[in-house]
Amino acid sequence: MGFLLRAAAAAASVGLSGCLTTIDDSRIGKCDGGPCDAGVSAAPRGCPTDLASDPDVKQALPEVQVDTTYPKAGGKTIAVAAGGNLQAALDAAGAGDVITLEAGATFTGPFSLPSKKIDGWIVVRTSAPDASLPARGTRIDPGHAPLLPKLVAGSAEEAVIVAAEGANHVRFVGVEVAPKPGASGKTLVQLGSGEIDEADLPHDIVIDRCWIHGDANLGAAIGITLNARSVAVVDSYLSDFKQTGTQSHAIEASNGSGPLRIVNDYLESAGGNVVFGDVVPTINGIFARDIEICANTMTKPAAWENAGYGLGGLLVLRNARRVTIAGNVLENGFGAFAVILSRLSVNGQVPWAGVSDVTFARNLVRHAGSGLLIGGGDTTVKTERLAIVGNVVEDVGASAGGEGVLFDFLGGSDDVVLDHNTSFQDGTVILGGGTHDGFIVRNNISPHNKYGVIGDASGVGKDTLADHFPGAVFVENVLAGGAAMNYPADNYFPHSMNEVGFVDLAKHDYTLLPNSQYARQATDGKDLGADIAALEAATGASP
Repeated sequence: MGFLLRAAAAAASVGLSGCLTTIDDSRIGKCDGGPCDAGVSAAPRGCPTDLASDPDVKQALPEVQVDTTYPKAGGKTIAVAAGGNLQAALDAAGAGDVITLEAGATFTGPFSLPSKKIDGWIVVRTSAPDASLPARGTRIDPGHAPLLPKLVAGSAEEAVIVAAEGANHVRFVGVEVAPKPGASGKTLVQLGSGEIDEADLPHDIVIDRCWIHGDANLGAAIGITLNARSVAVVDSYLSDFKQTGTQSHAIEASNGSGPLRIVNDYLESAGGNVVFGDVVPTINGIFARDIEICANTMTKPAAWENAGYGLGGLLVLRNARRVTIAGNVLENGFGAFAVILSRLSVNGQVPWAGVSDVTFARNLVRHAGSGLLIGGGDTTVKTERLAIVGNVVEDVGASAGGEGVLFDFLGGSDDVVLDHNTSFQDGTVILGGGTHDGFIVRNNISPHNKYGVIGDASGVGKDTLADHFPGAVFVENVLAGGAAMNYPADNYFPHSMNEVGFVDLAKHDYTLLPNSQYARQATDGKDLGADIAALEAATGASP
């Protein structure tokens, strides 16, 4: 039976495949003459400051961070009016200079960020005053388009912005980037293009409060290629990345290192919204590291589900280490796993690829075919040290065209903890394949459904834990509808999720009532399941 489930799950993940529900999905990217409020932060948000390595997992957090402090202007201002020469301004600018582009004007590229030996920043920004833009730390949206200078490609084959080898210290503020009008774009912002030495990568580049988008009808392939180091995309809005019959990505990185920061952005694409390591890199031994992915909305409009676009997952890590993923809303992963944490393996071409030291915390995952796919593509390099803690996963399964597998473990992994998650899926809780050592499952709440914990060729519960998760710790979990005899002691089996004691299950308030029998029963003395208040504070959204 486990084998049949595995085959179904694999079929659902072929190709590696919502705004917040307070708005109509049909309005995504369409402002109707007014501000687009899809997923816009009510207040500045970033990575939670209280995350720490789990003592039982010892996952490493990012060691360095991108400094996104706004640079002080100390040089000259270069004003570029409509019809002016932006490339000449980029070539002439030096440390501390500010290039202002006329608000609302269109500038046709491509534009090259030149490589310069400078120790200060060049700011490229709208001529509109700061007071007319969202405050720093607050997400921009297409409603601000009249204030934004528009950079467009010269042809359908060209990028709009290309960073030369070693280009550095450029910050874009309040700029719109799009394909040639009426054409399907390829990569719009290309930071890195086939370097073979990490020292030559573009670096120290910040995309701040920018709107980067494909053609409304024809889309574009990739919003930003982050094949660079020390780069940030913050408070920005990336939309309409869609391609017929092939996958597109809002942000893609395969040949960069780090640190990298993706914080408080709206990220919309048909394929993987954010993808690390899905392509064979040109730098031997390279891997992305020290990555922050926090407070973003990753979504696909409902209208795209059957539109013929290449659909994929919402977040994909194939070659990444020391990653914090927290406070994000990930929704509308049609027919796919919402999150994929599984190493790149392309006929042995990337033997060093791996996924390790990942903290996935306080995220809201909803309306996806399945939940998380975890494990090495083979057993030579295992996925290791993952802490999946404090998340809510809801509406996962048939309603989004999938099998509803909550956690699918492939190949091999070491030291993975699933702790304090609250989930609503209509399929298997854990599907086991391969061997996974140091596995900890505790303090979670989910429906058991038909199979609960099951493996490729092993029975429900204890048999699968013994076969695929030797020595696993499996305690203080609620598996509603399951049978206690199939599982280790010290777990809970109410008849249904209605008996758990949520504040208001019908209204998606998954906080436990004070008199719930699962309140204060966790191994740390807290309530079982996710801390809903902490999740809402991190995401700015309610389940």
